[in-house]
Parts: sequence; C-alpha cells; structure tokens
Amino acid sequence: MLETIDLRTAREHCKMYAKDVAKKMNKTQSWLLMIETGQREISARNLIELMSLYGLSDLKLSEIFLPKKTTKSSKKQHKLRK
Repeated sequence: MLETIDLRTAREHCKMYAKDVAKKMNKTQSWLLMIETGQREISARNLIELMSLYGLSDLKLSEIFLPKKTTKSSKKQHKLRK
C-alpha cells in the first residue's frame, strides 16, 4: 500500500477523466487540474468529496499528497534561477 497518494494518480488509478470528475462535482475541468497541480487550494469539503469519488474514503487526510500552492511570484523566481 502507498504511504501517500496524490489526487491525479488517484483519479487515473480509477480510470476517470478530469472532465468527468469535475462534472460530478459541479466544477470546471480547469478547477480540478489546478487543484492537482497546486495552482489552487482545495477546501476540506471538496477534498473529502474527491476522496469519496476515488474510493479513498478510508484513508486519512494525511495520506493524501497535495502539491504546495504555487504563486506567480514563485514561478517567476523559478524561471530566473534557470
């Protein structure tokens, strides 16, 4: 069993497409992809709903890996370092 699992891996493991998950949650596909890549934070309520859709309801929240939210300034700094 995995120690942690990220949301995109969980979705792909369930053979679900982002557009279908987003539709079930009454969200946009871009909203979900931004959550998965750390460009947007997710509320506990939405995280629990995603976990349920992916069959992860038995996991602890600490077992779900959420990427650190990125900001425009941190992206610029990363580009400058390259």
